[in-house]
Amino acid sequence: MAELTEQVAGIRGQGAEVVIVTSGAVAAGRHCLKSNHELKGVPLRQVLAAVGQGRLMRVYEELFERHSITVAQALLTRADLVDRSGYLNARNTFMGFMEMGIVGIVNETT
Repeated sequence: MAELTEQVAGIRGQGAEVVIVTSGAVAAGRHCLKSNHELKGVPLRQVLAAVGQGRLMRVYEELFERHSITVAQALLTRADLVDRSGYLNARNTFMGFMEMGIVGIVNETT
């Protein structure tokens, strides 16, 4: 992640707009909880992602802060982009990010 943020900072320094599509919330949650639980399948993955998402964003915030870059989290589902109204909301959000010089960090939710 540190190398990615360095590259993004360099690209932005050249005037490019950047949005990051990321994964890792489930792994971050699994690392944090470290113990066996009775939940299985999708419910377990949802819990792990919920625990890990904040931790993942905290790392991105700390790494980008070194470059004075603000990041914002956007959690999207497929339905957000299929529905016209949801698509327009997402598009407007990302256009706002770009207008304000914010790097959007996107993660798909289930």
